[in-house]
Amino acid sequence: MYLKNGTIRKTGVTLFAALIWLTALLPAGGASAESPDEFDQLRDKWHLVLTGGPGASADDSDIAAKRLEVNTKAQNYWTDLSKEADRTCLWSDLCSTNNSSHITDSYTRIKDMAIAYETPGTSLEGNPALLTDMLSALDWLHTNRYNQTAATYNNWWDWEIGTPLRLNDIMVLLYDELGSARRTNYAAAIERFSPVVEMTGANRVWKVTVVAVRGVVVKDAAKLAAASGGLSEVFSYVAAGDGFYADGSFIQHDKYAYTGGYGLSLISDIANILYLLGDSSWEPSDPKLGHVYRWVHEAVEPFLYKGAFMDMTRGREISRAAYQDHYAGNRAVQAILMLAETAPATQAATLKSLAKEMIAADTYYPFYTHSSMFRILMAKELMNDPGVAARGALSLNHTFAGMDRTVHLGGSFGFGISMSSSRVYNFESINGENLKGWFTGDGATYLYNNDLSHYSNDYWATVDPYRLAGTTLDTNPRLNSSGYGYLGSTSWTGGASLGGVYGAAGMELDAWGNSLTARKSWFMFDKEIIALGSGISSTDNRPIVTNVENRKLNASGSNTFTVNGVVQPSASGAAQSHANVQWAHLAGSVAGADIGYYFPGGAAIESQRSTRTGSWQDINQSGPHAPITRSYLSMRVNHGVSPTNGTYAYALLPGATSTQAADYAANPGFTVLSRTGAVHAVRDHSLQLTGANFWTASGGSAGGITSSGQASVLLKASADELNIAVSDPTMSAADFLIIDLDQPVTSKLSASPGVYVTRFAPAARLYVDVRGAKGESFEAKLSLTAPPSGPGTGLDAVPDSSGRLFYDSFKYGTSEKWQPETVAASGTVPACGPAQWHVVRNSSGSFTYGPNQPAGECRSLIKGPGWTDYAIEARMQVSSLAAGSSAPNLIARYVNAQNYYRFGFSSTDSSGNGQWKIYKRAAGTWTVIATGPNTQLTAGQTCRIKTEVLGTQLKLYVDNGSGYTLQTSATDTSHPSGRAGLLTYKADSRLQEIQIRQLP
Repeated sequence: MYLKNGTIRKTGVTLFAALIWLTALLPAGGASAESPDEFDQLRDKWHLVLTGGPGASADDSDIAAKRLEVNTKAQNYWTDLSKEADRTCLWSDLCSTNNSSHITDSYTRIKDMAIAYETPGTSLEGNPALLTDMLSALDWLHTNRYNQTAATYNNWWDWEIGTPLRLNDIMVLLYDELGSARRTNYAAAIERFSPVVEMTGANRVWKVTVVAVRGVVVKDAAKLAAASGGLSEVFSYVAAGDGFYADGSFIQHDKYAYTGGYGLSLISDIANILYLLGDSSWEPSDPKLGHVYRWVHEAVEPFLYKGAFMDMTRGREISRAAYQDHYAGNRAVQAILMLAETAPATQAATLKSLAKEMIAADTYYPFYTHSSMFRILMAKELMNDPGVAARGALSLNHTFAGMDRTVHLGGSFGFGISMSSSRVYNFESINGENLKGWFTGDGATYLYNNDLSHYSNDYWATVDPYRLAGTTLDTNPRLNSSGYGYLGSTSWTGGASLGGVYGAAGMELDAWGNSLTARKSWFMFDKEIIALGSGISSTDNRPIVTNVENRKLNASGSNTFTVNGVVQPSASGAAQSHANVQWAHLAGSVAGADIGYYFPGGAAIESQRSTRTGSWQDINQSGPHAPITRSYLSMRVNHGVSPTNGTYAYALLPGATSTQAADYAANPGFTVLSRTGAVHAVRDHSLQLTGANFWTASGGSAGGITSSGQASVLLKASADELNIAVSDPTMSAADFLIIDLDQPVTSKLSASPGVYVTRFAPAARLYVDVRGAKGESFEAKLSLTAPPSGPGTGLDAVPDSSGRLFYDSFKYGTSEKWQPETVAASGTVPACGPAQWHVVRNSSGSFTYGPNQPAGECRSLIKGPGWTDYAIEARMQVSSLAAGSSAPNLIARYVNAQNYYRFGFSSTDSSGNGQWKIYKRAAGTWTVIATGPNTQLTAGQTCRIKTEVLGTQLKLYVDNGSGYTLQTSATDTSHPSGRAGLLTYKADSRLQEIQIRQLP
């Protein structure tokens, strides 16, 4: 039944027991009757993942409980299975012939039955009657629903992904029992619908899984090679469309934020495939593979809070009853455990530390109860390993500009903001899902604390969608799914992050389906989150409101709610109006879940304690229809009918008691400096931290900061330093942002690339090059006391970019400006083409560009027609050298593959001795036309190289740290103009930065 043929890889949980068990299965003498091949070994690994293997029979209460759950689920499906000879479907609730999900779900149930049949220690293990009924059911499905000639209907996903994934697993589980004829037929059906790896993002990885596991079953090496190679595309960062972005964003379906949905599926399935193919002939070897481990920390970890995955990146999955936020968090932890199995030691250690933290912290949704048997065994080993420390609470602030999301983790709380813009859609509602997600991308805010069940426990089925916290909206009733996939007309969405700890965010709201506009800001500090709004205007003759809070209460709905020191009625009822509210407080459902609210200057607030009944079917056509009742407490600001330039201001005080909230209102920790249509600004007194959002193209001034244009700025002062962060949330600036401060500084201590400090006194001035910056934060640290003390600490000159023809630093992880060429193999020199060129992120977070073919000749050119007289400056790192190799090299005046110049280093031995040379290729023949003095490069060395092509003059310079020095030059008339690019020959080098300037 299980692990008949192969070996077990590396999972210490079950390794010893599995080896003993496997040995017992072998014939006397220790050799199998038929030696397993590599396909058998891979099939056994996948079988282990599906069942847990011999460890599933362990005498452990959690494992025993999972065993019982597996058995009970299978028994129930078996009991309900229609077994009549003339049946028209297998289960009475899966009879549709126009809903393709019924096919997928039927195979899912058979898979669950097969897992019980194959799991050691279940009462259904090896049950012959169960096997007979499973085989009969599979035959019926193959004949009547899913085969080589079946006509497709409804959802393509079921035919190409959902059903093939499950059928593959069934073939692995029941490999011998199915026999070769059934395996051949079932595999042929899968081949008909999913023959190749295609698509993007999570869909592509699902396709990889389908092709790979089918390849294991039918023993097709070509399929496994295609699956392994097919992963390469998803390992790359993207700057547009589907995939992971350099800032940690993940987009699917072109413009939807989907880290906790498709992104999580992508990582989870990559983890599974890496585990399956690891240590095999098809183990992926792409140099970008390391990106996957980075994505866990860049893209996933910030959205995990005590085992929950923040809903604001889960798209329409929030409308699925079985897919609530702790379910998604559990999936993430299971994926992290799997990735740790294949990760290099350093990455594995951090992954395990994160997993251990989440498993221990999630007391609402216990990991052992809700995970697969295999992952339970892995988690047991991890939690019992004293050598792995749990990560601990995380404090961070990060703007995910690529998907209009902001996360702020304050140690004892988490906070998220879900926004949209002209770049990112507001919400997704397809396939009858997320029917009332109307305002989830309109500035909805999420506050996480010790009430771990808040956004689980049927929140989305019962919450009032018109009262989502943080949103400003028109109360006009909406139709299901109305307005989904909407891009507003405004681009000001994003913010700045200072030191990864403090943040500012903002969104210029252009609401769907009405005239409502608003400018909304959030400033996230250590103890409070401050929300400001202005310019709230509408002409539709309907009420406009801003929702301050909408909190799910305890089972009885009795959480104490206090306004200005007065406890409010505990019964549900109509909305209450409160004038001149200075502060409010809501007692949490558990310890550590209290929330305080402060309203600067007082505010008119409406509150309502309500008991709401809904069902999952209300928001998802396929959801359960059973009614569910939950209690809520909401607060909102009513701006009136058709307001003009309405405003609001409030602060959230996570964890504050009623007394602390009252004390805060009496002695506020911040001051609102500006709340106009041009500038929102606040100052935190204890932190000496000012945050400002500048909304207009002309910029403005507030809090000692003046901006020349639209910007988000944070400025923090200490006794001897100023720290500043600046971003362009619009991502549309055509020139430098000029930031003036109202105080002098004495020197520059550090600055992000692109920040130029041009004046220290009497008032500091910074030029920030935000052009094309995709919303990232630029930071600088300025001294208030120390004079300049060396290179980089004095005043900067703003670069003159007037003559710039081209620039690339690959800072967003893409190479869309480049066109790799296909260079054919020659003798013993292998071919090199587009598949060998990659942008790879290193351990410091920087990106480099180059080929992973150190044995051949590789060329990549800058897209475009080329130029005549120009200088190329490049910063490159040499990774490897060999005798007769040449790298790094710059190409100039490229006409075609047979005619161009190249400028580079030629090595005479593996120690890196050699000369800088200028080569000419004419009609396919190489000629050295200039040679510099003997020198040496070493592996890992970074070089700055400059070439000049001016008329007939060709020059090559190298900067070794003290400025450019001419190495060699030549005169030649062969190629008067052409493109620029890179070349390596039998060596490996990585380009870090390049710019090309026009020469006079």
